[in-house]
Amino acid sequence: MRRLLHTILAISLALTLVAPALPAAAAPAFTDMAGHWAGQWVEPWASLGLINGYPDGTFGPGRPITRAEMCALINRALGLDGSSVELDGTIPGSGGAWYEQTIAVALAAGYVEPRSDGLVQPDAALSRQELATLIALALKLETFGTIGALSRFGDESAVEEQYRSAVAAMVDLGHLRGFEDGTLRPAQTTTRAEALALLARTLGALYRTAGEFGPAAGDPEFLPGSAVVAAPGVTLRNVVIPGDLYVTAAALGGVTRLTGVAVIGTLYVSGGSQVAIDGSRVARLVIDRGLPVAVQTTGESYVSRTIIRSDAVLSESELTTDGFVEVVVAAPGGIDVSLDGIYDKVRIGAPDSALNLSGGTIGELTVLAEQAAIDLAEGTEAGSLFLHGRTVVTGAGSVASVAAFAAGVDLGVEPGRLTVSPGVVTMVRGKAYTGELIARREYTFAEDEAGWAGGFCDYPVETDPAEWGLEFGHADLPEEIGPGKGLLIAGNNHSDDLFMFLARRLGTAEGLMPDTAYTVEVEFDLGTDAPAGAVGIGGAPGESVHVKVGAAGEQPRPVEDDNGYWRLSVDKGSQNDEGRNAVLVGDVAKAGAEFDGYELKTEQRRPAAEVATADAEQSLGLCRDGFGLQEGNTALYYTRIPGHAQRDTGRIGPSPRWKSAGEEGATVRGESAMIVRRPPAVLEGSATRGRS
Repeated sequence: MRRLLHTILAISLALTLVAPALPAAAAPAFTDMAGHWAGQWVEPWASLGLINGYPDGTFGPGRPITRAEMCALINRALGLDGSSVELDGTIPGSGGAWYEQTIAVALAAGYVEPRSDGLVQPDAALSRQELATLIALALKLETFGTIGALSRFGDESAVEEQYRSAVAAMVDLGHLRGFEDGTLRPAQTTTRAEALALLARTLGALYRTAGEFGPAAGDPEFLPGSAVVAAPGVTLRNVVIPGDLYVTAAALGGVTRLTGVAVIGTLYVSGGSQVAIDGSRVARLVIDRGLPVAVQTTGESYVSRTIIRSDAVLSESELTTDGFVEVVVAAPGGIDVSLDGIYDKVRIGAPDSALNLSGGTIGELTVLAEQAAIDLAEGTEAGSLFLHGRTVVTGAGSVASVAAFAAGVDLGVEPGRLTVSPGVVTMVRGKAYTGELIARREYTFAEDEAGWAGGFCDYPVETDPAEWGLEFGHADLPEEIGPGKGLLIAGNNHSDDLFMFLARRLGTAEGLMPDTAYTVEVEFDLGTDAPAGAVGIGGAPGESVHVKVGAAGEQPRPVEDDNGYWRLSVDKGSQNDEGRNAVLVGDVAKAGAEFDGYELKTEQRRPAAEVATADAEQSLGLCRDGFGLQEGNTALYYTRIPGHAQRDTGRIGPSPRWKSAGEEGATVRGESAMIVRRPPAVLEGSATRGRS
């Protein structure tokens, strides 16, 4: 998708951005809009019936806009229907004010919240920062890592804390602009003309009638920003959308078709809509809350990541590429999802969710929530199941391997391989299996690296490591977390992708056997000087530097890829997404916002995503790493990497408190421990197969 984005941006430099034609209609002749700067926005919206004037024939472009008026504009543009929304007493004027239903729809959609006194102030005039926040929330704009966009304004500090992230996102995307004197004026009251212009720029192209839009052949049409489908039966073809595409509830009753379309941002689908993706590329698909949604991919289609927040049916048909790659069933709970096709990764993060694989395969299925129900239809296959919550698996399909990390797992399907955490009982067709602890190792960094090595990847091969400040070694700890020694790993990130890692092999000395499946759990202390909530170049220096742990049947090492970059030899996932051999456990932000000094931070244990199998040399590669999204220098000290041998009801319990040096029974700072777990046995009569 990154290569696709670069290609699209390169092509766009040579093409003129053309907005789609709006349906022909006579615009109201507002008596006060002749020659007004906002006429380019007001007239098209009036022709679509999205805005109204006053009885005297004026639009009132200079009049302050109220919260209720702005909600009415947003609701109409997004096709938000209030017919099923119940009214309550939190809306002033519930006796029949014109805005009663309007505010109720906004509350139900979640982009308006009552104040602490329960009121929403529909008649209050909106400030620029309040307006920007309303739009950002209504369109679900990504606000992470954009705070730095405010630094270009001389009155940045005037933006109130509760609005900062949304305002920054609107500025970063180029929708909210400042004044000639370099100020943003966030508290200034917004006029009707300014509000409409901001909303229109953010939404981009509007499709409110059925039909085909975009060239039938030839060069693609590049839209200037985002787009909204608010009518059934809309077909977009040969169109590149650099922003987001919203298929709203107004599209209910027909199929929205994307043919040869590239969505660089996010495709949002809601309100019971049906979407057919044919030969199109979508960076991210979000199925929003509401009525059940159906999405199908065909031909040369690619959807990198799908996030499901409502009942949904996903299907693949006659594909020549990947179709849906990764699917995440997200909050809220109680979601029913049906899949038909070939899916690389599926993750269930919403409690009380049901997943039905009606046809095809799932490579990796991870359950991170409680009370998940999985049904595998006859003829379907699941490769690896990683179950971190109570899960019931039924059906006539097959499963290659299951790793059960939590109590309450009940398998009605017999897997080819089963791994169970110590003390955890897993039922397989009425028979109980319990995992056992195999090995616990302790290492000390007091004298040397204790066999741990550092490495770096996700940067160009033709790079001088010194220019990136790449450093690993046995070093004195900073005085704030010393005395003693630890492992230092540091790098100066220039690409938003630098990956720093520590790795160690385990072998016969730890009691490992070849061709045997193991799970690994790791907990560690790291010393970090990254303050919480700080702003950095390209992201926060704390929260944007992610930390993962993992294990694999080979030693993790950098290898050169076809694009001239060093990549890790095992699957660690992309950026903050988890991989087959690594899971996300946290970030490097300190507890507080202090800039000076280092602070010890404990990352809690979590099992590696992959159940690793020792190779013929009876060795197992362990990897824990910090991944930097933030551009700039990151230097981390690791003082211990302990594991914990006890679980309660299948969940990792709190670790015993480590005592300071000098106390009775103290553990010397810098010691580490590693836990390796082995399943009790391969299921009787089952062949070892699949990825394990």
